[in-house]
Amino acid sequence: MSTCFYCGGNHKTSACYIQAQNQTTGAIEKIGYQQLSAIDNLAWAHRDSAKEMSSSFERLSDRFNQSLGEVAGAIGELADIFEFNHAEMMWQMERQLEVLTGIHDMVKNPRATEANELLKMGIASFERDMVTESLNLLSEAVKLNPLDYRIYITMGHAYLRMDDFKNALDRFEYALRNARTNYYKSYSLLLIGRVYYCMGDAKKAMDTAKLATELSPDYPEAHYQYATYIAQNRQMRLRG
Repeated sequence: MSTCFYCGGNHKTSACYIQAQNQTTGAIEKIGYQQLSAIDNLAWAHRDSAKEMSSSFERLSDRFNQSLGEVAGAIGELADIFEFNHAEMMWQMERQLEVLTGIHDMVKNPRATEANELLKMGIASFERDMVTESLNLLSEAVKLNPLDYRIYITMGHAYLRMDDFKNALDRFEYALRNARTNYYKSYSLLLIGRVYYCMGDAKKAMDTAKLATELSPDYPEAHYQYATYIAQNRQMRLRG
């Protein structure tokens, strides 16, 4: 039985439609297109939750010295904090500079503007479960702007909808190579690590998440996923 990319259940990723739509659209629509007020609100929300997250990580660190079951419990305590979309931490760090940079690039490069329109249509098709049509639109967008990180992210999720982990991994790796900032790179790495996990390679998933924490030390979702993979790898070794 396959492992679902989105919820970790024992079913194919294509069968997890709600999770796929919620997580994909939440990530794609926010990349470089947040209104300035929305980005500022995210920054304030982060400041308000910083103490709570720090306290949770301290509890998690203490419990790693206890039994594996207690480690799992500590990770569970963090789940409520990380219910927000795992990409949001990046957006408040990028803020106005990233938005203005994207606007500048589109004005300067008409091909990028056309590619952006194709990306929007590709996302709309994906949301309607028209995966083949979405991939066709995204392929045209890549031809016009092969350096756009967002297109590869979207294509990766489209391949996941088709249970094609190999091509999804390939697209997320392209996204990693084209990501402008460490936060976008870390987000790509977390997607790559999740694919590795679904393909049965928990060790690579852990190593990839670790790299994400090193690139973005203040990105809590990276630490959360890294801690989760550590616990899972330890559990696998105990069973072995």
